[in-house]
Amino acid sequence: RRVVRVVATELAARAFKAADALILRLRQQPTAALDADRASGELASAQGRWPQARDAFAKVFAAEASSPHLLRLVDAERAAGDAEAASQRLGQWLSAHPDDLTARLLQGSLALDAGQWPAAQTAFEAALAVQPAHPVALNNLAWLYDRRNDPRALDFAIRARQALQNQVIEQAPKVAFADSVCGAINSVSVGDFATMVIKMVLLYIMVQNFQYH
Repeated sequence: RRVVRVVATELAARAFKAADALILRLRQQPTAALDADRASGELASAQGRWPQARDAFAKVFAAEASSPHLLRLVDAERAAGDAEAASQRLGQWLSAHPDDLTARLLQGSLALDAGQWPAAQTAFEAALAVQPAHPVALNNLAWLYDRRNDPRALDFAIRARQALQNQVIEQAPKVAFADSVCGAINSVSVGDFATMVIKMVLLYIMVQNFQYH
């Protein structure tokens, strides 16, 4: 395990030759085959050799099927240009593990990348069934609803912002929410003018703090 940690350190420093030498040491240990394959996948990923990364992570997942191994494999498949295989693999996993939130979010992301809006909406709605206040799922649903002029768009964007404020996030990239609320004001009913004004003010405050994709 110490060698695995050293490999990770070398990869972080982009010392690829040193990492490769350590992986060769791992392969000489009969009980370290899984660690060697995992480290090989990480090395290939760091170098942008996605087909090799996919093959290495496929070995890891075949030996030990788990959500973290699945996500690395699916990410490598997508990067290698095989998004259809990645989507099918996620679907199979989620059929057996419907409450795997991270896998569900990745499923929605793959659908978004492919422009499959109904599939993306279904995935993010399923994610909310697992965690109702998840900011990314709320945000992406707000964007999807806004595409259809669905009046729920603004409410979901506001909920996404509130969920993000309530969630303690350390060392995570900022999530850009502006695309969800742009144009969402068009979905507000003017039947209740006071409510509309309040939502406009909230929208203004939100936009001041958003970053665009």
